[in-house]
Amino acid sequence: MVDVKGLQPGAGAVVMVPAGVGILGLSVGFFFVLTPMISAAARALPPEQAGAGLGILQGAQFLGAGAGPAVLGVLVTARQQAGADALNPLHAGDAAAAYSDAFLAMAAIAVLAVIVALRMRPGRGGAGRTDRAQ
Repeated sequence: MVDVKGLQPGAGAVVMVPAGVGILGLSVGFFFVLTPMISAAARALPPEQAGAGLGILQGAQFLGAGAGPAVLGVLVTARQQAGADALNPLHAGDAAAAYSDAFLAMAAIAVLAVIVALRMRPGRGGAGRTDRAQ
C-alpha cells in the first residue's frame, strides 16, 4: 500500500506545496493544450458544423477524462492481484510496483498516441491542408 500520511488534514506545507505546484503545472499545461486544440477544431470545420463538431470534441474529452482513471485503476488492481514481479526495474519489490507498472503502461499508450498523431499531420502544403483564405 502507498503511504499517504503526509496528505492528511493538517499536513504541513512541506507536503502540500509540491502537490499544489504540480496541480498548477497541470492546469497551465491544459490551458496551453486545450485552447489551441479547440481553436484548430473550430477553424477546420465549416461554420454550420462548428457547433456540432466542438460538441463532439467536448464529449470525447469528457469520455477520456472518465475512462482514463478507470483504466488506470483496472491496471493497478490487476497488477496487485497478479502478484508478479514489477515490469519497471526501478520499483522491483516495492509496494508501489503496481502503480509504477500502470503508469508505465499509460506512458507507453501516450507515446503511441503521439506517434499516431505525428503521422496524421499533413506535410507543409500537402493535400490535407485546409486554408480558409483561398
